Amino acid sequence: MDRSVDFYNPFRTGDVPIGFTAYTIYNQLSAAAPELRGLWGMSLIPGTPKDDGTVDHSAPAGGTGAMMLTTAVKHGVEDEAYEFLKWWTSTESQIRYGSELEATMGIAARYAPASLQAFEEMGWTDEEKAILKAQRDWTQNVFSIPGDYMLARSLTNAVRAALDQHAEPRRMLAKYNRDINAEIKRKRAEFNLD
Repeated sequence: MDRSVDFYNPFRTGDVPIGFTAYTIYNQLSAAAPELRGLWGMSLIPGTPKDDGTVDHSAPAGGTGAMMLTTAVKHGVEDEAYEFLKWWTSTESQIRYGSELEATMGIAARYAPASLQAFEEMGWTDEEKAILKAQRDWTQNVFSIPGDYMLARSLTNAVRAALDQHAEPRRMLAKYNRDINAEIKRKRAEFNLD
């Protein structure tokens, strides 16, 4: 079992017929693999059937943010910093940035703007835009707790131990579960959380 797969090239050659990845890879393939045009596409994340007959396509949200550091206040430039953030996150700036980025570097550089109105102005086809909007409706926020970074790290370590050392998977999950709980407990104590 491979630890990771470089999706882009194996998909182009047909060695990997399906993938679940960020839509930026869709942009990359659209630009760099014209030989595949019309042979593949983007879709909702596969879902789980629910009791009412509908399908749940939920996926975790991800993203970035913009912030102003306290040093801006210390240096007396908080107003300028705030005005910059307002300008940068505005729909107009996001549209302009996205358009210039794509005009300069092509479709592979199409990005996810912070503004939903700016998203509407990006160069997606109507079909692509409909799929992205539909999936956006299924996006779920995953709340963070202090120390939750240990979850992904420990699950990765458990899988690697089971694969590389031929350790019993259930035993590795139990072992790393203790590490997860210990780190969360330590962080809760650090932040005085009940």
